[in-house]
Parts: sequence; C-alpha cells; structure tokens
Amino acid sequence: MVFRSLAATCMAATVVLLSGCQGTATRPGSGDMLQRGTLTESGGQYWFESCLGEERIPVSQLPEAISQAHARQSLGDDWPVYVEAFGRHRDGALVLSQGLLVGGGTHACNFGLEGVELRAVSEDENAIFDLTQNQIRVRFANSFLQLAFARPEVERLGAVRRWEQTMPAGGQKRDHRLVLEVMPTPCNGLRGEWHGLSMAARLNGRVFSGCARLGDVENWPLRQRYRTPDSVTTRRIELAMTAGGEVQWREDYLNNQPLLEFDGRWHRRSADQVRVVLDNGLQDETSVLEFNVARDGSLKLRGFHPAYGRNLAFQPAAPLLRIDSGELDWWR
Repeated sequence: MVFRSLAATCMAATVVLLSGCQGTATRPGSGDMLQRGTLTESGGQYWFESCLGEERIPVSQLPEAISQAHARQSLGDDWPVYVEAFGRHRDGALVLSQGLLVGGGTHACNFGLEGVELRAVSEDENAIFDLTQNQIRVRFANSFLQLAFARPEVERLGAVRRWEQTMPAGGQKRDHRLVLEVMPTPCNGLRGEWHGLSMAARLNGRVFSGCARLGDVENWPLRQRYRTPDSVTTRRIELAMTAGGEVQWREDYLNNQPLLEFDGRWHRRSADQVRVVLDNGLQDETSVLEFNVARDGSLKLRGFHPAYGRNLAFQPAAPLLRIDSGELDWWR
C-alpha cells in the first residue's frame, strides 16, 4: 500500500536524519490555546514573552521536547528562541503542554503563513507543500514547477492525516499524482528547528520526507465574531471579521429602533494591534477604530473615539479566525 511505503520512508528518515525525536507530550487540555512568542532561560528559570508584546512571564511547566530543542538553539542565558506551543496561563505563570515549533528569533513573530492551513517542507527544503482551504499547492525552490491540486477529502489512518489527488498534466501522457501524509511525529529541520509534525509525500513517483507546521498564525488569536460584554447595558455591538479582511458591524441601542449596520475592512497593524475602518458614509475620524489584541483574542479600544469614548471592548463570541478545517485534529 502507498500509505505503508510512505510511512516507512518517513520513519527511516526520522531515525537517520532527524535526531532528538521523542514521544508525544502531554495532550493539551480543553482550555489550552496556541501560544506564540520567545522562550528564554535565565538561571534555570524559563521565561516566555508573547508575540503580542506583553511582559514576559515565568514558565512553570513545559514538555521535555521543548526544553531540549531550546537548549540546542540557545546561545546562553536570556537568549530568545521562537516557540509555538499549546498552553495556558495559571497562577501568574505559563504552563506549556504540547510543542508545535521551536526555532528562530523574535523576527519569527512577523512570519504568519497567511492563507496556508499547513505547510510541509522536504528535508532539503526544496519541495514545499501548502495546504490551503481549496488546494494543495506544490512548488520547488530550484525550479519553476508549481502545481495546484484540488484539495481532496482527508483520510484519517490512526495518527496519520492523508490527502491523495490527481490532476491532468496538460499534453503529457500521465496525470500528476500526489499523496501527502502528515503525522504528529517530532522532526528537526535543516537548520535545527524542532517541529511537532512530520510529513511524507509522493509526487509523480518521487518520494519526500521532512517536517510540517500549522499555518495561518498571522490571524492568531483573533476570532470570527465579537460582542460587547453583557455588563454594558446602553448598547450591544457585534463585530464579525473574515480572514479576507472584511468586517460587519451591528449596533443595537436597545431602544426598539432599527439596528445600525456597517460593512468595512480590518487589518493587522502589528501583532497586538488591529485597525477597523467602517464604511459609515462619513469618512472621518469616526470611521476608524484601533484596538489592542489580548492573548485570549479580546479587543480593547486604543485611545479616545468620538462616538465610543475610551472604554469600548469586545469579548470573543466565536472560534478562532485562522483557517481550521477540523482535519488537523491531533490535539483536540
């Protein structure tokens, strides 16, 4: 079977090329969220500084795989190493339960993989497989060849997620054929970065193995929909956001009058700031709102706004905005 041959290839590559592989860490709890930031060690204590620019906090617990990967890449005390992991804040400290990526520096906070649900890269970094909402895109660093397969239904084979698809090859006799498999097996990349996922692929008879990572972290930790807290009794506002940058704003003054409804656009000004521009017909300062983003995705108005004062805040009312088809569900 193709699945068995690909899995065997990946495991062989893991044993020979990807030293440091370990078993699966503690499964994240239901309240754990994706954490992005830098991990440092100072005097035996680990510290975490979020990509959202918050003050660094102590880490009270982390998987051995993360601590070992950090030790391989750190150049000494207080050296920051980029980390993506599941975890939660508890008693003023961070508890990390499952690592996804360890490698890079503070600049990695600006690398978001927008529109890519998962990226798998061959061990020589030549072949890149991007899983998007509708396609599996394949490109090669050393050639102009690019392929875009229609995204098929996933096959769940134990811990392996498998996608298989064919597409016409133009004037050639044989169709292009792709099999892509991703599994929660730790993997070290070409530059020593540690990944919580491994990949194996076969494209037109060529076999690839390497590492994979979750994508679309550009939109983390924003949510699909927001609303004002229940404690606000003078008005109720709902804010819906799409990954494509669209906004829907619905405002109810709770006085049996028609709702105020506006479309608009939003964009990320920085990791911890979002700007919303409403098409309210005025095109003045009242159409622009800027928010700080908290680690739970909640929004707090920055500065003073002529219509909303200083205290406008939104609570998450829907799942994460990032692409999440439900197929990459090892940690649910």
